[in-house]
Amino acid sequence: MNEGMDDAVLQRALRAQLGAVVRYRSRLAEGRADDVLAGDCEAVTGRALDAFTGPEALRLEQLIFPGDAARVRRERDLQLKKSTDYSLQYRLVRPDSTPVWVRDTGSQRALDDGTLLREGLLVDITASRELAQRAGRLDQELENTRALLTAISDGTDAHLMVLDGEATVFLVNRSWLEYDASRGLAEATRDAWTGHNFIELIERRADPALGGKEMATAVREIQAAARNVARVTAAVPLQWETHYFVLTATRLHGDFNGVLVVRQNVTDLKRAELAVIEQQTFLHSILDSSRHLGVVGINQEQRVALFNPAASAIFGAATPEVIG
Repeated sequence: MNEGMDDAVLQRALRAQLGAVVRYRSRLAEGRADDVLAGDCEAVTGRALDAFTGPEALRLEQLIFPGDAARVRRERDLQLKKSTDYSLQYRLVRPDSTPVWVRDTGSQRALDDGTLLREGLLVDITASRELAQRAGRLDQELENTRALLTAISDGTDAHLMVLDGEATVFLVNRSWLEYDASRGLAEATRDAWTGHNFIELIERRADPALGGKEMATAVREIQAAARNVARVTAAVPLQWETHYFVLTATRLHGDFNGVLVVRQNVTDLKRAELAVIEQQTFLHSILDSSRHLGVVGINQEQRVALFNPAASAIFGAATPEVIG
């Protein structure tokens, strides 16, 4: 295989791995660099290879974006003081004045005649750098959105949590954390929640305030679009009392395909319900045990709502036949 074929094979291998690549060899003598280039010169620099040959040949240094030139020289010199290798990122200017970002990776060594030989690769990284910058902007927008959501959610008494499409906790509000802290839980910090999978936390922490297996199943079904809303009732026994909650999981539509979890403290309502049930049970037990006191209760619609056994005996009618 001749040298031309070897060069073509090498260039194809580099292109397959890195994209558009220019290989260069620069001989530095008396402050001037004579460059020998090969590869995808036009794709990277916007110029044909013959622009870098002949008496009026261009030099790579001339193509560096003016605002980057001083930094490139400074950084390369600093790296070469520590080793024979260097790696830089900077912009080249194409003939139409558009910049192209390149990664310049190479090495430098001294030849026997005292000149310096610099060999390296120029790789076009414009697309990847633009993607990285876009990702950075999106990350900043995400952080701004998170801060806004946190500020809004911290202003409500309801316990709020937002999960992403993988059930990872994206946001947890202050009320949620304060309730955890009131119970002496070590996980009463945002770091203990954000970035963790909510379903795994339910299974690992075994905290009844999270809704248990029923809540984990509800979140899975909402993620699978099997349902849009689910409600789970939870009882949290404490040393001095029991707290009651209703957890509502709601599917979030749009660009953010996640789940909103709202935990509402319904302890006062539950206590009132239990008190009514207790009083009704007590009253019914008295009325049912009375043999001589017939009691008939009429509701607002003038329908019989209460008909105790004594009334049944007095009127000669069975209670089920009269109620309603």
